[in-house]
Amino acid sequence: MAFLDGSFAPAKKGGDQVGLTKKGKGTKWMLVIDGNGLPLGFHLESANTAEIRLAEATLDTIAVPRPRGRPRQRPEKLVADRVYDSSAFRAALRRRGMGMCIPPKRRPAKWRPKRGRPVVARSEDYRCRYKVERSFAWLGNFRRLLIRWEHCCDVYRGFFAVAVMLVCCVVWVERKKPGRGRTPDGERYPMRIRRGLPQLVSRAHRSDLIDLPSPDAGAL
Repeated sequence: MAFLDGSFAPAKKGGDQVGLTKKGKGTKWMLVIDGNGLPLGFHLESANTAEIRLAEATLDTIAVPRPRGRPRQRPEKLVADRVYDSSAFRAALRRRGMGMCIPPKRRPAKWRPKRGRPVVARSEDYRCRYKVERSFAWLGNFRRLLIRWEHCCDVYRGFFAVAVMLVCCVVWVERKKPGRGRTPDGERYPMRIRRGLPQLVSRAHRSDLIDLPSPDAGAL
């Protein structure tokens, strides 16, 4: 199961992929994650472009490697909010062989649905949509991403990719601990993402975060 959503980052200067909206000029983040909050793909575009038009381009960035064969690019199901309620987008998901959990838009009282199968979204799946908002909050710990100062979008995209990699490292390390995030005594480990991911950059060489051999005098 994958989750899709978009967010807005203001841009203080002009440049590539910067658009003007009611909030001001900025860049739009499009992110697709898995059920654990790990980013599967992202797409950066001008903020004045509708999210529904960027949905398929974001799904095209998914490439999960497998032991054999091509990378997996099609999740079993996609969960998104009402912004993505579009017959064209639903048809595109069917062509990809993906299930969907997208609730219909709120219609006026006098509106009558068209003939055909009604749109149904499972509430159990839609309740988990908070995970993509949580992933945006994790990325928001990087002050370099909250406000875009770069004129060139490729530079900003590079910083965004580094932040995504650090998020994946921290989530993966937390899940590799005993009890899936809990100590042998049953106590929950502190989530380093909530306290700020920049701590991982300064302590990434420690063996308790990443399984790397620590340098010693004999090795040198």
